[in-house]
Amino acid sequence: MEKSGGRHVRATAGNNKTTLTDQLYLSLRDDILSWRLTPSDILVESKLAKQYNVSKTPVREALALLSQEGWVEVLPRVGYRVTPIRVSDVDELFEMRLMAEKEAIRLVVLRADNAQLETLLAESSQSRGICGDDLAEPELFIRHHDPLHLNLARLAANRRLERLIHQLLRDWTRMCLSDAEVREKAFVGEKDNCRQICEALIRRDVDSAHALIHAHIMYSKKLILSGMTLGNG
Repeated sequence: MEKSGGRHVRATAGNNKTTLTDQLYLSLRDDILSWRLTPSDILVESKLAKQYNVSKTPVREALALLSQEGWVEVLPRVGYRVTPIRVSDVDELFEMRLMAEKEAIRLVVLRADNAQLETLLAESSQSRGICGDDLAEPELFIRHHDPLHLNLARLAANRRLERLIHQLLRDWTRMCLSDAEVREKAFVGEKDNCRQICEALIRRDVDSAHALIHAHIMYSKKLILSGMTLGNG
């Protein structure tokens, strides 16, 4: 339990727009994403309350939110456990990513103008300056590794689809961050692939963009399945 410190809560305690429950939720979620908390860790309300120097109520509420989103699972009469990653989880995640991101591409072709797509290409062509310890930080990893996916979700102009894709990318990030070699290899060919997808979008070539995003996503799935130590699925 010592691996999950109260640092995030204390650092944001002055933000009146963020409740204590929200702060605890974000702190614990980031510790799960970055593997500071693992499936071998048992989370107990009383211990977390003491660790963060808060009452049990926000801890209980934060754990309930994490449970609803699948980050932790209830162990009756014990507490909570970080949900392990199973092969079936990987299969489900990538099925959803393919459906969601192909639909985002279809909507982007319909709704984005040429200037937006040219900007998308320019941003995707920029080098990604992330390495070392930064690779283990979930939000940095998402922003630097997959800005194209986040921008496609935004340009699709469907807020629910954008939220879904961001959530799927968080799930994917946890899988990538489970292994140092996996997170390093996740960047192989990234820049060229993003450029090719953007160029297909500028041509309004949905079929080519779909084929490229499919190959990109399936490469990531193969990498995770080959590199991670997964639970029984």
